Amino acid sequence: MSLKVPPIEEDFRYCKRVFLRWKGSEWSSSVFSVKVNFDGKEFIGPNRDSPYEGLTSLNKGLPWKFIDGIFFGIDEAKALELNVSPLIATYNYEGKDGRFSITYELLARKENFILSLTCNRPIEFFPFLDMRHIYGESKHDYQLLDKFIEGKLFVQIKGKESQIILGPLKEYYKINFRVSWYYKYGDGFRTLKEGRISFAGRSQEVFAPFIAKIENKFYISNYLEDNFYRFLGKLVEERREKVNRIVSKFKAKNYEEALLSRVIGLESFGLSFNSLEFPEAGAWWFKNIWFRDVLEGIRWNLLTYVEILDKKKWVEKVLNYLTKLCLKKGLLPNLLSPSTGELESFSSDATLILLNLWIELGEKFNISNEPLRELFEHLIKVFKNYPKMNEQGLILTKAFDSWVDSFKYIEGIGKFPSRVPELWARELGSYRAIEELYFLPEINSLWIKALKGMEELGIKHKFNLDSLLKNFLNTFWDDEINFLCNMVDSKGRKDKTITSMGLEALANLDFLEDELMGKAWKVVKEQLLTYRVPKLFSLEREPFCVKTKALKTIYFGDNEYHEGTLWPRNIPYLIKMALRMQERDLARKVLLNVLDHSLGEGALFYNSELFSLDDENLNPIPVKNPVQYWSHFLDPFLWINFKLNDRNL
Repeated sequence: MSLKVPPIEEDFRYCKRVFLRWKGSEWSSSVFSVKVNFDGKEFIGPNRDSPYEGLTSLNKGLPWKFIDGIFFGIDEAKALELNVSPLIATYNYEGKDGRFSITYELLARKENFILSLTCNRPIEFFPFLDMRHIYGESKHDYQLLDKFIEGKLFVQIKGKESQIILGPLKEYYKINFRVSWYYKYGDGFRTLKEGRISFAGRSQEVFAPFIAKIENKFYISNYLEDNFYRFLGKLVEERREKVNRIVSKFKAKNYEEALLSRVIGLESFGLSFNSLEFPEAGAWWFKNIWFRDVLEGIRWNLLTYVEILDKKKWVEKVLNYLTKLCLKKGLLPNLLSPSTGELESFSSDATLILLNLWIELGEKFNISNEPLRELFEHLIKVFKNYPKMNEQGLILTKAFDSWVDSFKYIEGIGKFPSRVPELWARELGSYRAIEELYFLPEINSLWIKALKGMEELGIKHKFNLDSLLKNFLNTFWDDEINFLCNMVDSKGRKDKTITSMGLEALANLDFLEDELMGKAWKVVKEQLLTYRVPKLFSLEREPFCVKTKALKTIYFGDNEYHEGTLWPRNIPYLIKMALRMQERDLARKVLLNVLDHSLGEGALFYNSELFSLDDENLNPIPVKNPVQYWSHFLDPFLWINFKLNDRNL
């Protein structure tokens, strides 16, 4: 699918962005172009609203930035409509000398990338360099060298820890163009200025060391070998074969055509780690592996991976690797640090999702149960220490040992997990609020779901499922709110905040009795469900996502990260629950809105990390990272055979 996109910001909060992504490499920029002047000449190019935009990839396993922006010499330039697809984007301009078009295409394999740029006529341009670790400080200390590849002139740009080539060029001459660039989106945090909410932008110096003349095609790459063009040809062929296979398989299934770009977007995720490919958590600063996100993404894309992408063996390899890692470490590590590349912290919920994925593979694809048995026996031993299993078979963890893993800071308390109610944190103090163990509904629902799944596979265990389910409901269900509590402390005190974590637990336990599920579903629709007016497919307010907590919260920063914000990663649970309650029409409308968001605002063809609901009568506002792997689900669309022309929409 290709979109025709006006070159305007409109309401900046919803500004569309070009994201060309492939296997850890990425080009991102606004659809809006800006002009700069140098030495009496006018240049134009795509704007960047965040210091993470531009050309990014990996360098020695760590996220790295290489190019900030590219500007072309066009007198009296006027930006025209763009053509944007998941893999190619064309910016069009009208100038004094006629129409000018520049097409961007990004190719990559592991840590090597080639950004290919094709122009419709010769032109002058300059790049703003920014070669640094994604979190690093910009230090514009570069060496420029001539390099000839097959007789064509390239400029080799050497930084202290990375280098790239750019060419072929007709010629280039050195300049020293420095300018302070204001990135008005910044890191995605927000602030209050004169009574108005705006993104907390920041300024940074950008630097162009040369102006070059090109014929009609040039490349920016960190592949420096003399066989560059041969390598380029291989990347082009690899990508063509991959996309052709996806298109062929997709069309054979007769799926909704608008979902094809979503499938290609899904395949764009993937970093190389220990000879395997793992989807990265997202764009920009999330160019690293979070194992919880990997498993959630596989969970809600399993059918897509197997039936469209032919990646059943890959799924098994990933789960086998993570199982071995878990057996070695006790629990699954949470992530690979983007700063050091080392494994960091541990994750109880990711470990239980891994257990459940083995069960799902056994149920759907009849694979060996041996890894499942081994992991289960291992966890029984682990549960004697941490996470801690009580005498009733329920699991106690720290408050942040789930996907709601953020911390708040409030004066008079200090730092404490955002899951813990402020009143409790004041009573406990910072240290105890962090170290105390709690019952969390989504953790325990994963445990019970796994035990039930094992029974259905004929695998015996010592737990009485009926008794355990009764203990679960006695612990978490509250008749006053007709819902599951947010958390329960070790003494039985309940926090009755209504949350999406309760929805998640209910979706995991979709075999619960109809009456209880009906009561809970009423609460979901009245207190958690939010609405959005689609920009492309409807004029009516349609259901969209659920709040993390049933609170009215405007997002500014970490204190609001997991409050009344909307996380698309919760939508598959919402869809699962809607289908359990036979509300197929609601499920379709939610998915229509998800697709509309990915095509009508923010990172085109992708889904945002989270949204702020500043005003319940207006559309939610995308904040923080514009691309998130676990927001990029496809299976819920396949469950209902989603069609754009469905009369029920």
